[in-house]
Amino acid sequence: MIKNPDGSYLYSPDANWNGVDSFSYKVNDGELDSNLARVTLTIIPVNDAPVARDDAFTLDEDRVIHLDLLANDGDVEGDALRLILLSQPAHGSLTLNPDNSLDYRPQAQWSGEDGFSYRINDGELDSPEAQVRLIVNPVADAPLLIIDEATGPSREIFRTGWESVPNRNRTSTLVPEKTLDGWTRITRPDPSCGGANGFEIWSSGDRMHNAQNKLQTVQAAPGNGNNWLELNDARGEGHQTLAIERQIETLAGATYTLSLDLAGRLGYGADTTRIGITLDGLRIGGDESTSPPDALDWRTRSFQFTGSGGTQTLRIATEATHRDKNGRGMMLDDIRLTETWPANTGFEDSAIRLSALSAALVDRDGSEVLTLAIEAIPPGATLSDGSHRFTATPDQTRTDISGWNLGNLSLTPPPDFNGRFSLQIIATATEQANQAQASTTAELPLNVLPVNDAPLARDARFTLDQDGKLIIDFSPLVSDVDGDPLSLTLTKPKHGSLSRNADGTYTYTPKRGYSGTDGFGYSVTDGRLSASATLELRILPVNHPPVWCSTPPGRVELQPVTIDDFAYRDVGEGRELGAASFFQAGGTAGTSARLTFDWLYREAAYNNEIGLYRVDDASGRIGSLKPGDKGYAAAALAIERAIVLFQSGRGQGAKTDIALPAGQYLGYYLIQNASSAQWRNKNPANRSGQGPLAFFSAPAANPDKIDHLHATWQGNGLRLAWEDQTGGGDRDFDDAIIGAQGLVQSFQPFVYQAKASDKDGDKLGYRLLEGPAGARIDAITGRLTWDKPQPGRQGFRIEVTDGKGGTAEQQFSIDFRAPQDQGHCDGKSASIQIQAQPSRQEDRQPDGDGRYILINPSQSRGQKQAPNGTEGKVDWNGTAPASLCQTPVRTDAWLADLLCPSPQEKGLAELTGLVVRMKG
Repeated sequence: MIKNPDGSYLYSPDANWNGVDSFSYKVNDGELDSNLARVTLTIIPVNDAPVARDDAFTLDEDRVIHLDLLANDGDVEGDALRLILLSQPAHGSLTLNPDNSLDYRPQAQWSGEDGFSYRINDGELDSPEAQVRLIVNPVADAPLLIIDEATGPSREIFRTGWESVPNRNRTSTLVPEKTLDGWTRITRPDPSCGGANGFEIWSSGDRMHNAQNKLQTVQAAPGNGNNWLELNDARGEGHQTLAIERQIETLAGATYTLSLDLAGRLGYGADTTRIGITLDGLRIGGDESTSPPDALDWRTRSFQFTGSGGTQTLRIATEATHRDKNGRGMMLDDIRLTETWPANTGFEDSAIRLSALSAALVDRDGSEVLTLAIEAIPPGATLSDGSHRFTATPDQTRTDISGWNLGNLSLTPPPDFNGRFSLQIIATATEQANQAQASTTAELPLNVLPVNDAPLARDARFTLDQDGKLIIDFSPLVSDVDGDPLSLTLTKPKHGSLSRNADGTYTYTPKRGYSGTDGFGYSVTDGRLSASATLELRILPVNHPPVWCSTPPGRVELQPVTIDDFAYRDVGEGRELGAASFFQAGGTAGTSARLTFDWLYREAAYNNEIGLYRVDDASGRIGSLKPGDKGYAAAALAIERAIVLFQSGRGQGAKTDIALPAGQYLGYYLIQNASSAQWRNKNPANRSGQGPLAFFSAPAANPDKIDHLHATWQGNGLRLAWEDQTGGGDRDFDDAIIGAQGLVQSFQPFVYQAKASDKDGDKLGYRLLEGPAGARIDAITGRLTWDKPQPGRQGFRIEVTDGKGGTAEQQFSIDFRAPQDQGHCDGKSASIQIQAQPSRQEDRQPDGDGRYILINPSQSRGQKQAPNGTEGKVDWNGTAPASLCQTPVRTDAWLADLLCPSPQEKGLAELTGLVVRMKG
């Protein structure tokens, strides 16, 4: 109810409602309300038009959608409605069903937006027009994928034309060999038990008997050369070839085509010419061709079989049931076997031609894009079309080949792989609008045939030490991918040797002491193929430490320095001049030594001056002058150096005491029949015939160059025996005998030649690590010298080095022993070595008086007191050389006579020319 401005009311019933309605009202006069009144309204029904609403639907390409348009349409009155199509879709078709529903089918392969319009009617009124919108989603269609199933490559296994047999005559030639041109003749079974077996070969121009026994000239088929073979079975003596066979290597699944040219014997029937062909005993074909009587009727026949893999046996044999005694049958020529591999078959390590691929889109409206890919490519395999190339890896086994030459694809399998695998070929259609995809997949099987791979031999380098050994295991160095057993061959190394061990390894031993490079080659074979490699050996030099080859003495008998040791010595017919001998004043360094000299004996007719002179060292050096140098005598007898002991005219019984610094080296002189002052005045050059002569303890300094002084240690004293005659006089050294006390006995230097060897030839150096004071070693020669050896036990330690870190030490102790005094006996047994040395003839005693000497144990009998049964035994400890003139060890008269009765007399040893040397 709506109140109008004029006070009236507007009643509007609810939409689409009809029926009786009412309302109540009352009025008021400003003070009072009226009674309640009621108004009744009757709404008469009218027909409303139905309502059709717009719709939108979505479907996929190539699908049908069912449309119930009335589901959202209506009529107020609920009247039955009828659908009226006002337009048709542009890209599809509509089917009106009895229930007023519709089926929409878009055009094939079409996608996009389509639509149509309609209205509905309730029997009286139409609805307004409504629109239906149709969205057809693009759907990718699986493309077409085609793999060409053509066969793989073909190759000819063999071809036989029998042309190796020469034509010797105008009839057939029987070749008796077991094999011919790769075929082996078979002689069993032989149903007729006759005929001469062999390969019966005919040639163009030969004359052949026909069935009527007439000779006809026969020819090979055009293009087949000159010769052919006849298979036959002779009942008599005729030539026959019952069957031929050969072994072939087949590939499992490969197709083999055997083709051959055949012709029956002239005029003979099939019962005579029939042949059969078998593979491993199974029949694969046969033929019974015949020829007219006048010419061979050549025909080509082909037979196929599938290889089983491995070695198979192919046989062609006569199957004649009618046998001629002379052998009649089927002619065979140009026998060929061709192998055709299955598609996608090839050898390992070689490119395998793949079947040609093709792909096409099913949806041709241009909305899709086609791609082609290959996946499941084995890692290491390479795919190529001649221009493009892809090598698979473990992480990438798929590649897109869209745009490749699909008719020229090849795949090289992974190195050394053989076996079977399959590639996945995937053709994919992609809708450009929504990237929807659909694919078609096919499998492409490949068969990789094995080949014999050459074994692998690797170069290697090894290092070992000089004089070492190296065990070489070749197993890591050689390999064969096929697993074939391998055999090894080695060359000889130049600087060593190889020996095989029980475990198959080899031991290399370089030549002793060799270092540097060496090597040898080796080869390995699997029986068919081989490989070679080289082993380089580096022998490292090993620094071998030096090795001592000298042995030091454990004991050294010190030899005193005496004039006797360095005098002239007989050498053949001449005489050798020795070195000088000098002495030291005793005592401790820095103190004064007291020297005492006694004139013990004089026989000389001259009045000689005897004295000593100071020298600088044990060699007698005076400054830079050595004994024998010009000016040496004058320097020796200079007033500041010379010390007169006994003046001219003195003799036996004279005694002199002097004091000198301890350690002072001293030499001795004798002025012949004059004084040193007179000598300096008259003959300072000391020349013979020029005046008084001076003789020195150094023979080299004497004018006659011979020794004039014999010095002998006796106890702690020194016995100085002079010969004052020029030229040596009578050589009895008794012209003047002086005894000296207070001198130090100087021993000859100790020398040990240390020597080591070095295996490497290194230059050696020597070093004295420990030793007594004054000892030294020559670093180059290894000569160890102790100039002033002293009695006692001394330790030495010597090191030798090769300059490369190799060292060796020699540590040793030596017991240095001084010679025992002649008058001392310690009870130890010693032997005496006696050497006959003639002295002057007049001093010799005849042997006829019965003297003889046996020493240690010694028995002596003779004219001079050698008691019976109480012969003396010499017990002596020492090595003092020279004849002994000192109180004997025992007082036996015979021994005294032997050695020396007194300083003024000669002992038997001297008179008989015996030189007695003590031997410890």
